[in-house]
Amino acid sequence: MFKKIRSLLLLTHRNSRKKNRLTLIFFTSLILICLYGTNKLQFLLSIDDLIDPDFQTYSSLKKVNDEFNDKNTVLLSIESKVVFKKEFLCGLQSWILNTAQERTDLIRIQSTFGIRQASVEKQKFQFRSFLDLNCLSQTPENDKILESFEKVKKSPWVDILTTQDNFTITVNFIVHDPKNQKYGSIDIHVVDQLKDSFQNFFKDKQILLKGLSLYWGGVTTYQSYLRKAFDQTQFLNGLMFVFSLLIFRLFLGSWKAGILFNLTILISLIISYGIMGFFKVPVDVLTNST
Repeated sequence: MFKKIRSLLLLTHRNSRKKNRLTLIFFTSLILICLYGTNKLQFLLSIDDLIDPDFQTYSSLKKVNDEFNDKNTVLLSIESKVVFKKEFLCGLQSWILNTAQERTDLIRIQSTFGIRQASVEKQKFQFRSFLDLNCLSQTPENDKILESFEKVKKSPWVDILTTQDNFTITVNFIVHDPKNQKYGSIDIHVVDQLKDSFQNFFKDKQILLKGLSLYWGGVTTYQSYLRKAFDQTQFLNGLMFVFSLLIFRLFLGSWKAGILFNLTILISLIISYGIMGFFKVPVDVLTNST
């Protein structure tokens, strides 16, 4: 068996040297085709995308995800040790409303502003928000804001959309499932876009953010960090090419040997990833130490 393989390799090598132009055209075409295939390569970040369809409870999980359609979330939590200023609350509410109108990739937005309480005033039934502020007025309304947060803390939403210890505003963005895109059923770009949108909105109002602590969380946010970790891993792999060149130079005294070695690895990677892209074999970053 070994002799047959050896003979086949020698024959291939001999023919490639005789027909070097044809060999060059073949490998150049193969590399170009595989480079195109790498654009189709998927990077799966979501645990849901990694579950085998033959798994016993897969259909139940898929049914739950389709029914609730809320597995992709971006959570913004803003905390303050003192009561929020009315100007900041009105600005934040305005940003949320603008975001809801401008972005079509959001299913819905849940926030502390959405907590409502039923009441009857002057024989009229009303369903007002706890944080029902008159943003057209210049009156600070500090007492009303403080009273509103006390009501929230006594509601079932405590520890969900606020906390007992500090004054907290929570905004939860439910993101559409993009379905089998480059990163599977997750859109990682929405996280940075929301962060940039928030910073740009308060760009000229930085004084309102003074003393506030901002935290970004949620499933989509976590998976965007996974993608960044994978990019950093790829960067480290790229540095290995540089180190290998130096090693070949130091120990073998040849740059050429190092370049040929790295080119061989690079071509092999392009061909492998290209084939994976064409045959829809995804890269699973969750099992690649990222």
